[in-house]
Amino acid sequence: MDEHFFRHESGRLVVRLTRFFGTHHLALIEDVVQDTLVKAWEVWRFRGLPENPSTWLFRVARNKALDVLRRKKREQPLSWEHLEAFETEEHEREVLAHPLLADDVLRMMFVCCHPSLPQESQIALMLKYLCGFSVQEIARAFLTTEANIEKRLYRARQTFRKQHIPFEVPTQGALPARFSQVLLAIYLLFNEGYKSNQLHEVIRQELMEEALRLGVLLTEQPQTRQPEAFALLALMCFQAARTHARLTETGALCLLPDQNRCLWNGALIEIGKTYLNKAATGTHLSRYHLEAGISWEHTRAATYQATNWGKILQYYDALETIAPSPIASLNRLIALAEVEGPRVALAAFDHLPHRDALSTHHLYFSIRAYLLSAAGEREKALLAWEQALEKAPSEAERLLIQHKINALI
Repeated sequence: MDEHFFRHESGRLVVRLTRFFGTHHLALIEDVVQDTLVKAWEVWRFRGLPENPSTWLFRVARNKALDVLRRKKREQPLSWEHLEAFETEEHEREVLAHPLLADDVLRMMFVCCHPSLPQESQIALMLKYLCGFSVQEIARAFLTTEANIEKRLYRARQTFRKQHIPFEVPTQGALPARFSQVLLAIYLLFNEGYKSNQLHEVIRQELMEEALRLGVLLTEQPQTRQPEAFALLALMCFQAARTHARLTETGALCLLPDQNRCLWNGALIEIGKTYLNKAATGTHLSRYHLEAGISWEHTRAATYQATNWGKILQYYDALETIAPSPIASLNRLIALAEVEGPRVALAAFDHLPHRDALSTHHLYFSIRAYLLSAAGEREKALLAWEQALEKAPSEAERLLIQHKINALI
């Protein structure tokens, strides 16, 4: 059994146990799942694998949880009858006969994205309880300390304990707002994988795969089979399809104009097209529709020069209306430069909103340098690339920027 198996089983155990013990027992569930996985590792090394490892894990974890609750039963809101029912073989067969746990994973997703939790905690919870990530991995993914992640998770568990948040998909009236949060958490999870802030690992394949897995699960459930979810899936497929072309042999990030399009994953692009068609069935236009449209225009072009920049600029303009963001405004300048020329884009650059916030981001200087280079402003471009180099978070981006600087010297 490898790390992937234990990671996967960890998530399944948390979901199954939370379904029956409740979110207010999440801290207990987390402890017994951790103990169970450690015990499995120790026992299986000497005795070999049991006939059904998943059943073994569930049974041990359930019994551990029941033992703890028995010791504290006077303090617990669960009835003793409930615990006895959970202990029966019939109940065990019923739980284990549900192989995919799709409904329960969906419920857990909405629990993790409960509005009483801050957004940073929502994503940490999804990584912890649905993807089986360790605290160390979550801290690494978000460039923060393990102590900070522990605090986020602790506060979230306290919220669950005090509020007794139900383990359910919200009712129809509350579903849209909560659904948006779930989509956003998946989107941010994917983005962290697509362009990580880690120094030595700019692409986190496992984060992208988890985001795609959760997105697919959303589109398989009647309550969440919405055009917006299909649009997000299409976007993630188009982006993920370029993974093998995004790094050079030296490990530098490779930008779209220089990518070998033969390395793009054609099968994933076709899947993305199917999702994009399904996304077009509703009347609601979301940010994911527009971003998927932008990504599709890049994907469908035979070369960078053949890209339909006019269409992409239209999508960015619409995006600024329905979901404005500083990074989208920056990226829009690339499309503007291709359509109306770099001078026009540079003039727009000087009127960007949120410039103070953007000026801490390397992309702000990288795009300025790109526009200045295109306009023939070599000295200014060189200065902007050097400023970008100081702020680049990953080694892959630093290598790319250094290459740009060398080309100008």
